[in-house]
Amino acid sequence: MMKVFIFNDLETGSFFDNKKVSKCKFSTLENEKDVLFVFPDQMMKHVNENEKYKKRANLEAKLINDSLTSSLNADTNLNVLKCSLDKGNYFLINDKNFKKIKNLFQNFENDVLITSDVLFFSEIFKENINYLDGYYLNTNLQYLKFSKNALKVLNYKDSDFEKIVDKDIIQNVNSQFDGYKLNTFNLGNLINYEKNKNYIFGLISAVVLINLIGIGNLINQTYKLNSFNEIILGLYKNIYPLENPLNVEQAINGKIENLNLQESKVLNMIYKISSSKLKTGQLVNLHYSKELKKLEFEMLFKNSSEEIIFLNEQAFEGNSFQKIDSKTDGGSVVTKFIYEI
Repeated sequence: MMKVFIFNDLETGSFFDNKKVSKCKFSTLENEKDVLFVFPDQMMKHVNENEKYKKRANLEAKLINDSLTSSLNADTNLNVLKCSLDKGNYFLINDKNFKKIKNLFQNFENDVLITSDVLFFSEIFKENINYLDGYYLNTNLQYLKFSKNALKVLNYKDSDFEKIVDKDIIQNVNSQFDGYKLNTFNLGNLINYEKNKNYIFGLISAVVLINLIGIGNLINQTYKLNSFNEIILGLYKNIYPLENPLNVEQAINGKIENLNLQESKVLNMIYKISSSKLKTGQLVNLHYSKELKKLEFEMLFKNSSEEIIFLNEQAFEGNSFQKIDSKTDGGSVVTKFIYEI
């Protein structure tokens, strides 16, 4: 069964888990899996559109245009997020709020499922409901959310809404909620010390030891100090207390090789495509999947000639990745690539 966290603000909320509910800080959920995070509709507005469009851009333009024409205070800088299930659910979110949400999940290792309170409640209740300070009206087309002050203007009373509490919600929690799957990968996570301190410590320890062996060999050749290898072995056992290698130099080299296998390839490629030293192109999007062992990224070029120069430069450096999509907009070119690890 899916767990649910409903935000009160961006720091605290209600956590529904296995028929229990508790008030907690959002920061305590970093390692939780299978959690649906519910934001207020004011941050990410739910809309439903079941009409089929040949081009995604036409659908997005329609949703944004509808939003602008229905509200005097609508934000013109909107992103359209498509939900995971094929039910016609989308969210409209401005750049500022989208950045806030991304920052909230920047330390999460797995992708997360997010939704708005309007879509969440519409999936488990059919009647008009009141939860905390929010009033949710079922118009038969979709749920709408209002404040208590707005009820008078709309000629509704408190009694027109069924008051629900946490117990009512937890009885209806299931694993089939719709939402937007947010990719939490960022370059900072990949090289973040706190998240990778075991890897970093192991790598540094191994590198230090292998360098000490080099120094030790030099000392042995000069001064014939046969006890130096015993010192290295002692250091190795302090770092890796459960191991007792027959050949300490071979063991250390093995550690370095294992620690560097996949991470070094990924970091290397990310550095190369995001480096300010690139003559052409600018990295605009990046997605790394450890499970699928691939790196997807998008590059922005001023023109098609820049794209060709970039590909030739990377081929010259031995970087082989597959071009899977390319779009032209006002002369500029955005190209998507896949790098198989």
